[in-house]
Amino acid sequence: MVPAAQLHDRVADHRSQHTDTVADAARRTRQVHHDRRSRYAGNGTGPRSTDLEARRSDRDLAEAAGEADMLLAAFGDEKFFAPSVEHFPKGSPFYSDAGAATYNKADMAGAKKLLAEAKYDNTPIRILNSKQYEFHNRLALVMAENLKEAGFNATLDVVDWATLIQRRGDPALWDVYVTHSAFLPEPMLSPPQLSDGAPGWWKTPAKDAALAAFNSETDPIKRGALWGKVQQVVADEVPYVRVGNFAALSGASAKMKGYQPMPWPALTFDWRCLGWAILLAGFYLASGSDTRMFTNGVMNTTAVSAGQWWRIFTAMQLHADLGHLFSNLSIGILLLGIVMARYGAGLGLLAAYLAGACGNVLSLLLNSWTIHSYGLGASGMVMGALGMIAAQSLSFGQLRHKPWKYVIGGVAAGVMLFLLFGLSPNSDILAHFGGFVSGCLLGAALLVVPAKWIQTARLEVLAGLALGAMVLITWRLALRPP
Repeated sequence: MVPAAQLHDRVADHRSQHTDTVADAARRTRQVHHDRRSRYAGNGTGPRSTDLEARRSDRDLAEAAGEADMLLAAFGDEKFFAPSVEHFPKGSPFYSDAGAATYNKADMAGAKKLLAEAKYDNTPIRILNSKQYEFHNRLALVMAENLKEAGFNATLDVVDWATLIQRRGDPALWDVYVTHSAFLPEPMLSPPQLSDGAPGWWKTPAKDAALAAFNSETDPIKRGALWGKVQQVVADEVPYVRVGNFAALSGASAKMKGYQPMPWPALTFDWRCLGWAILLAGFYLASGSDTRMFTNGVMNTTAVSAGQWWRIFTAMQLHADLGHLFSNLSIGILLLGIVMARYGAGLGLLAAYLAGACGNVLSLLLNSWTIHSYGLGASGMVMGALGMIAAQSLSFGQLRHKPWKYVIGGVAAGVMLFLLFGLSPNSDILAHFGGFVSGCLLGAALLVVPAKWIQTARLEVLAGLALGAMVLITWRLALRPP
């Protein structure tokens, strides 16, 4: 059971790895807002109540839900679920156990006490759920019985999933709904109930302050710590209740090769991208002791126009200072790791490298009127990797149900990330734009090639050799004696 201090406004979150539940904040005696991933979420239609009795009633609802009971009923075998307050798994930079002190306490007596203090008037608590996800229905059944035991007048409203999606937009039709989603790598992407405009929205000064601090921080380590504070606000104010994690069962023939079991949606990462990071760090150290690397390697429109074409490539290994290097590495490691996992280490890195070079060419062409225009850095290559990832959304066009919804959404997400990272002040925006567009085109072109042809050891080796040859040849030309 959920402690009274939790059910207040916390979504029971079971996304493909979480589950959630949502409760309506527009109550006569309280405002409940529950949101989750395989969670239950509360619907808040107005400013959250700051009244102490209202908060106690919300907390009582959370306390009575019973996360562990709900998971057991939904999934049966403990091999397939785990009660968990953490929004992100261990190993994620955003892993935090903030809120654990008030998670899954199963204190029914405490819940009844809080309900009495809140002066609950027996207003029905309408739980909106769907049997199309059977585990949603089982979660809701157990939650309803636990709420009744605590003294709530809980009722179930069972509809098809399409109707649930429609009704949850109208706060007058429900108080709690159950949902779930998959683990996502970035808190900005989930859970949606952190948004002011999501179904069951929730807005308080504490939430605004915690999210503002998190969203304004760019340092990955500091962002991880700040996410823990956001998670603690969720635990304290219970905008949604995170129920826990669940796992899907998958199997494959022993004859099948290359199969990797993973939660949906699939997202793999190739740690060999760290080799790229080490290479850039090596170039940075070497350029500090050999001034010829900067003199002969940076993008210089006059020099390139005079025939020193290699600068288009060598400039991608040079950085002005440590801050410049680290900013590209922090984003590039993530994006290139995803690209290299999708296309193979050699081909993925080569394609991003060529996209970055195309970005430098665009910058050269549009800056040709400028005398001595300079440029350096791997950001064009990083934007190329982002473009390749965005292009992967085109694969959703094969879906039967509303494919363009997912295609447009994925491409739009890539464009938004480009606007966030690619338009930074004092940077070569043309090179960034050219790299992103080139990455989109290369990614789209590679989509038509069967994966069995792309992810082969032979192609990976050939692409890696081609990339290595390009780096060696261009630097040999840059550093040859005059």
